[in-house]
Amino acid sequence: MQIFILGATGYIGGAIAKHALHAGHTVQGLARSDQAEATLRERGIVPVRGSIDDHEKLAHTARKSDAVVFVVSYGNDIQAAMRSLSATVDALLLALEGSSKAFLFSSGVGAYGDTGNYEASEDEPIHPDPLFAPLIQMEQNILSAASRGVRSVVIRAAQVYGNGGGGSAPFVGLVDMARQMGYVMYVGEGTNAWSTIHLDDLANLYMLAMERAPAGTLLNAAAEPPVALKAIAEAVGRAAGLVDPPRSLLIDEANEVFGPFMTGFLARNMRISSARARALLDWQAEKPSVLDDLTHGTYGSPSTR
Repeated sequence: MQIFILGATGYIGGAIAKHALHAGHTVQGLARSDQAEATLRERGIVPVRGSIDDHEKLAHTARKSDAVVFVVSYGNDIQAAMRSLSATVDALLLALEGSSKAFLFSSGVGAYGDTGNYEASEDEPIHPDPLFAPLIQMEQNILSAASRGVRSVVIRAAQVYGNGGGGSAPFVGLVDMARQMGYVMYVGEGTNAWSTIHLDDLANLYMLAMERAPAGTLLNAAAEPPVALKAIAEAVGRAAGLVDPPRSLLIDEANEVFGPFMTGFLARNMRISSARARALLDWQAEKPSVLDDLTHGTYGSPSTR
């Protein structure tokens, strides 16, 4: 296959490209700078020079491709990103109409909001934070393209770890923050839990979905079971080389130290089930757990990243 990846220089997109190349596919990637173009060439990816707003060029490349993967980073302002990217996604979907070609879109566990103490499936009613409302609308637009001859697939990934992390990976930030502050914290009793997924397991799921997921499929991507934040904090401390155990902070204390956004993130339950991916695509998470990876993997020193 010839695969066009938007976001191929990034953490997740780069892993998908690596898996695709290893499987013998040809990969093209959007390059928005000289540095990005050089990086793609070094990785064996054919660069497509342009911007995310160059809809005509992107659509032309999509039409010539067998599959399109959209894993562009949203940055810190999801609402602004969705406004900017929605026209690009629409142009790509229009280019693929009637082709039955795959269009894979990267979403995340944030779409569910706080899941509470159960693992949310793809069929759960959505009650997201208003911050994520534009993302949900984007997902719906993509999935509806199945009725127009696009094999559209949305993948909601849990918190991604592995291979030293990346700019968009939360665990890098937690380890770096622990080194800077000299301690690790969790909120309350630390019994709230996150679903997680290793980068390579996620890339493998993308490849399986690209090959055979039906049109209009929504998939969660997570290793199971979810991991309590106290256990994650302990592993982050080990990765950061700290001796003292993590500290428990009350909500008000955490707000003073980290602000309400980060505190809310650390206090939230983000538990999802990947039963559909396992049943539909025979996918399994096989890589070491997040606790093993933090303790024994590639987070041990900044130089490893």
